[in-house]
Amino acid sequence: MSTRQHALESACFVVSATAWLNADQQAQIANDTGGAIGPIAGGCFTAIVAPDGQLIGEPLKEGEGEVIADLDFIEIDGRKRVMDASGHYSRPELISLLIDRTPSSHVHERIVPPRDVAPNDLHRENRAGDAA
Repeated sequence: MSTRQHALESACFVVSATAWLNADQQAQIANDTGGAIGPIAGGCFTAIVAPDGQLIGEPLKEGEGEVIADLDFIEIDGRKRVMDASGHYSRPELISLLIDRTPSSHVHERIVPPRDVAPNDLHRENRAGDAA
C-alpha cells in the first residue's frame, strides 16, 4: 500500500482520505459515462498511518465516516533516527558538487577505441606507454 510506504520514506504521519461511492452512485456514473463499474468500485481506504508505517486505529473501508487518532510527534524523531531518508546524498565523502567556472569549449572530441580492441588490451597498452 503506497500510503504506508510514503509514511516510512518520509518519516511522517500520513492521513489518507479517499472517496466512497455506493452501488447506486456507481451504477449512475457507469450509465452516464458508458463505462464499466469495475474501475470505480471499491477502493475506499481512509486511514491514518504512523511514521513507522503502522495503521493508527481502524481504517474506514466502506461508507462515510471519520477516522480519528491521537498523534505523538515524538514518533517522527524516532523514525528519522533509524532511517536516513536522504541516503547517500547526505554523505559528502560519496557525492559532492564541483563547479568549474574555467572557460572551456562547448564541443569536446571523444576518441572511441575500435571494437576489436578489448578494454584490458587498451589498459595494458597505456601502462606500457607510460613506462616508456
